Amino acid sequence: MQTGSQQDWLPNVAVHPQMPMSRWRGPAFHLLRIGVLIAIVWLIREQHHAFVFELAAQDAVPPDFERLRNFYPNAAFLSGEGAKQETTAVLGSNGEILGFFIQTSPRSDRITGYSGPTNTLIAFDPDNRVIGIDILESRDTPEHVADVLRDNPFMTAHAAKTWDEVRDGLQVDAVSGATLTSLAILEGINYRLSGNKPSLKFPDEIDLSETAGFFPTATSLRPRRSSTTLLDVYDANEAVIGAVTRTSPATDHIMGYQGPTDALIAFDEQDR
Repeated sequence: MQTGSQQDWLPNVAVHPQMPMSRWRGPAFHLLRIGVLIAIVWLIREQHHAFVFELAAQDAVPPDFERLRNFYPNAAFLSGEGAKQETTAVLGSNGEILGFFIQTSPRSDRITGYSGPTNTLIAFDPDNRVIGIDILESRDTPEHVADVLRDNPFMTAHAAKTWDEVRDGLQVDAVSGATLTSLAILEGINYRLSGNKPSLKFPDEIDLSETAGFFPTATSLRPRRSSTTLLDVYDANEAVIGAVTRTSPATDHIMGYQGPTDALIAFDEQDR
């Protein structure tokens, strides 16, 4: 019985003289495959959102009279000459003004709940006070929308308020179990009435304590005059030692596994 040399145990592999084998080639190829898969998933997701927003961005269709009669039992005609710009007046059979209404779509279609935007109708009486709201269409999760519709305190929270009171008042409790959907509906109403996009999902301002990990000597935060999003960070000597900002509300429509994320972004004194 002959004893084999060490070469007897080597696999029969042909090695190109200009391409030496590397122990990193396998893991690198595996990482490349994972990267390609992630890129494909991301592209599919972006295409889906683009398709949803393209459909939602179409001009809102006027609600049918049966739904309007929930607020205006004697509604007979509609007129584009509402009490405010871009509102629709509701008229009775004799031409009397019964009130006016607005829809949040398409202006607020970029504001999404758990999985999509919601088109909400806000009905006003002739004195500019809210009669009620109704969900005309939603691309959000049907179960969450149903929870919102069943929540009477939420659906009636704006009743009897004026346009300005609804615009300026954001203190409405979200619907338990449908938090993202209900908050997005409130944000959409506010944006439609005011043109401002508040973040009800992340309402708290950046706190000084949150910056301590980046700026241990920070003593105050102040809005930068030349920016609507940056806060300059000052030390005890009143010197600017950096700046911070946040991703909300600009990215509130980007959903993770269970919703959006508000991230803190810190820059040094040279904004890097």
